Amino acid sequence: WKAVAGRYMESFTRARENRRSMPRGAFGGWTLGRRAYNLPPLRLDHLVRMTDGTGIFQHAIFNVPNFHEGYCTDDNARAFILCNLLDEPNALEPHATSYLAFLAAAYDPEHVRFRNFMSHGRAWLETFGSEDSHGRAMWALGTGVARARNPGHQQLSVHLFELGLPPVNDF
Repeated sequence: WKAVAGRYMESFTRARENRRSMPRGAFGGWTLGRRAYNLPPLRLDHLVRMTDGTGIFQHAIFNVPNFHEGYCTDDNARAFILCNLLDEPNALEPHATSYLAFLAAAYDPEHVRFRNFMSHGRAWLETFGSEDSHGRAMWALGTGVARARNPGHQQLSVHLFELGLPPVNDF
């Protein structure tokens, strides 16, 4: 098997070298930038349905929010990122406020970390969340710093981003 693996590596190396010396342009015209690409209209109805004044629910049963699963920082961060990346400025601004408020509530200054899971009754279910959920909160806040059109959202994103930075070095 060692010899077989060596032959595969030789074959891959030859293919790579041949590709460099004789590039093929046959597929160059297949990129989306070179042809019309009609996307369906953006539908945000499910996102709106999954959101209340606290934030976005973590799960649904079909198209109905599942109150038993509550909320999580991960999903509120993703929703806040989406709000900031949309081309239409005010399409989801009230919801963006809820998502950012959730992230602000998720930050625990005692542990200098973002918590992740919250029950429907607004009780935090852990002392702090995973490195992954903390990182996703930081990603969302960085997006808010760079892209938020609402000055209050941008300022709070800056503030929370600065608070959340110290533990990242230890991840």
